[in-house]
Amino acid sequence: MNYKTRLSELREADPSLQSIPNFLNEGFSRKVIVAIRAAKSLIESHMTSFSGDIARNWQNYGEFRHDNDGQTFEFYPAMFIEPLRRQLESRLQFQEMLAHSQLFIEYVDERRKWHLRRQELAKRDDVGLFLALWIWRRWKLRKKLV
Repeated sequence: MNYKTRLSELREADPSLQSIPNFLNEGFSRKVIVAIRAAKSLIESHMTSFSGDIARNWQNYGEFRHDNDGQTFEFYPAMFIEPLRRQLESRLQFQEMLAHSQLFIEYVDERRKWHLRRQELAKRDDVGLFLALWIWRRWKLRKKLV
């Protein structure tokens, strides 16, 4: 369920969102607060990923100038965009090289085999074996990470 649908449902179900006097008397319900916080978190993470480190290091993307009015800051978008462009180009180049490697081809083939095996198990209604294989795979991955 997306946020727009969720907020529409909350607006219909929650009396505090239907009129200003109700809102002033009752405030937000817990469900509305949770939905608003989730939406805020999503927006914040999107903006943070978009803006990079500009929140902490904004002064690196422009120049301070002294003039008759005092000190002003001039933001230069190119100083912000160029490092991101180089980073994205490097990442794309790495992904392209990786996608052509034998290691990655084997990984894709392994995923294909796992998917086919999962479908086969689901058709046989052998849920126990399916679950055991799923747990074993997760355990194996976790063991590799540690």
